[in-house]
Amino acid sequence: MKHTITISRFKAKHQNRLTLIQALREYNPGMGLREAKEAMEKMLEGEPIVIEIEGERLEAFSAILTELNVEFQVGSPGSELEEIRNEPAVLMAQFLFEHPFELDQASILEELRKEFARVETGSAADESDKPFLYFFPDYSVTYGDKSAPAQCVIFVPENQQAKPEKFVPALQQSWHWPEAKEIVPKCKYAFHVLDFLSSGLPYKRRAEYYQKFITALIKATRPQAVHFGGSDKLVNPFAYALAVTEEEPDTLHGMMNVRFFNISNGAEGEMFMDTLGLHVLGLPDFQVRFTGLDPSEVSGLLNAYGNYIYEHGVVIQAGNTIQGLRAEDIWTCYFADALVGPPRAVIDLETNQQEDARDT
Repeated sequence: MKHTITISRFKAKHQNRLTLIQALREYNPGMGLREAKEAMEKMLEGEPIVIEIEGERLEAFSAILTELNVEFQVGSPGSELEEIRNEPAVLMAQFLFEHPFELDQASILEELRKEFARVETGSAADESDKPFLYFFPDYSVTYGDKSAPAQCVIFVPENQQAKPEKFVPALQQSWHWPEAKEIVPKCKYAFHVLDFLSSGLPYKRRAEYYQKFITALIKATRPQAVHFGGSDKLVNPFAYALAVTEEEPDTLHGMMNVRFFNISNGAEGEMFMDTLGLHVLGLPDFQVRFTGLDPSEVSGLLNAYGNYIYEHGVVIQAGNTIQGLRAEDIWTCYFADALVGPPRAVIDLETNQQEDARDT
C-alpha cells in the first residue's frame, strides 16, 4: 500500500538540505538528484513536495523527516484526508427476565422524567397490549425542511418469549461478566427496545439519549440481564446503570464489546481481537492479529482505542502509528473490512511482530 507524503516546510532556521535530498532519492527511487534539488528549492518558495512511499517504508521515512524538523502529513494534498466511517444503524437492546414481567407505564414514565426534561408517550396506560412509544423533543433531528424527535419503542414478543439460544455467541464473549453464563440461560422472558429517527443526531447525543432511556428502563423493570444488539454484548443491568451515570461515565459500557478469537489456520499461537459496536454509531471498529502478547492487555488497549475514537472522533488516518503495549511498540493503522462479521469498516492494527515477520 502506498501513502502520499506532503512535505510543507522546514520548521526551524537550521536546515539540513543535503540529508533531505538524500532521503527523497532513497525513499523515492524514481527521483533523480537534480529533481530532488528542484523539489526542495520549490518547497522553500512555498510549493510542497509530494511523493508516494510504500507502506512498509513509511515509518522510517517519517522518522527521518521528524529528525530533520520538517513539517509533513500523510494524505492527499489539496483534498480531505481519507476517512473511514460506517453508516449508523438502529440501536437495539433486549431486557431479559427469569420470570414473567409486567410493564407499568406510570413507573416507566416516572423514571424517564428523572433522566429527561421532556418526554412524551404515544401509548395510553390502558394499552398494555400495544408497544410503548416514547418521544424526546430535546433530541430533535432535522431531515430536509422538517424535524422530528428521536423515538424509542418497547416491543413485547408473544408470550414474552425469549430465545436464550440466540445469546450463545454473546456468552462466549462475556469476559467482562462471567456470571452471565449462569444467569442468561435461565431467562425465558424478554422485551425489545428499538430507537427510531435518531441516526441523524451527532453520535454522542444519540448515545446519550439512548443510554438515558436504557437506564430508566432498568430501574423501572429490574431485568436480570440486558443484551445490546449492536455490540452483541450482555451486561449486568445495575452495573451498567452505575457505569454510565458515574462522574466519569463509562459511556461505551454496553455499546462496545471487545471480542477474542483463536486462529486455527494461522501461525502457531496466533490470536485475533476486535471491537464491536462502534459501527452502529457510524464510527470504525478496531481489529488486530497478534502472537506472543497477553490478550487481557490487548483487550484493555482496544477498549482505550475505542473510547478515544468515541471521545475525539475519527482522527486516525491510514498510515498513522499509535502506541502499542510498551513504549517501544509502534503499531501502524490501516483501513480495512472486518475479518469477523458483521460486515463493517475497521481500523486494522499492524503490530511490531507482524512488521518483523513481513520483513524477514
